[in-house]
Amino acid sequence: MSFAYLLKAFSDLFFPRACPGCGDVDIHPEANLCRKCCISLHSVRGLYPQSRQKSNAVRRTVHGYYYEKVLKELITRLKYGGELHLADVLSDYLIQVFSAKFNPNEYDAIVPVPMHKSGLFKRGFNQALLLSEAVADVSGISLHRRSLIKIKNTAAQAGLNRNERRSNLKGCFAVSDKAPLKNKRILLIDDVSTTGATIHETSATIMKAGAMHVDALTLAYRDFTD
Repeated sequence: MSFAYLLKAFSDLFFPRACPGCGDVDIHPEANLCRKCCISLHSVRGLYPQSRQKSNAVRRTVHGYYYEKVLKELITRLKYGGELHLADVLSDYLIQVFSAKFNPNEYDAIVPVPMHKSGLFKRGFNQALLLSEAVADVSGISLHRRSLIKIKNTAAQAGLNRNERRSNLKGCFAVSDKAPLKNKRILLIDDVSTTGATIHETSATIMKAGAMHVDALTLAYRDFTD
């Protein structure tokens, strides 16, 4: 029994961890949330309906959970509340999805969906990069932090319909260096997807740089109704 294990057991005994979702100290032994919050996570079954996206830029897209209840709150607190410790909690769930749905040997590089420099300066971090770092660490897949960049500071997607979202993102991404992506099998990672507009535009940009193919993985899927 290691010293680290004993230290953790001692800490949990006298300073029990609180569930980041609701504050309950009854943390599930195999999760970072309590049992109640774990149950509230609803997995997205199957692939993203490609027929709605009408895009061949991305080969397939896998979403982890529906963007609702506890997951929605945790993502919001991370992105807009700056609670960076939640990145570890959310990363664990994304890793579970990755391990269940993907084979690390089928990819040469992980590429996070980038933020424009002005948004990055304001927030201080890119949540997609934090998630990508976690998946790269456990999978051994090379992480390309800056191969894909956002060159236009676009308007917020909220309030726009599907076509407007696509138009809003048109031409806003670019590849800083094509060499690391050429003939490579790419796994694109983002935190939340709604209409798939961001995934389409980023994947199309990567494919134009010469990638072999692009698959996408997101932690959450937010249902959208025109």
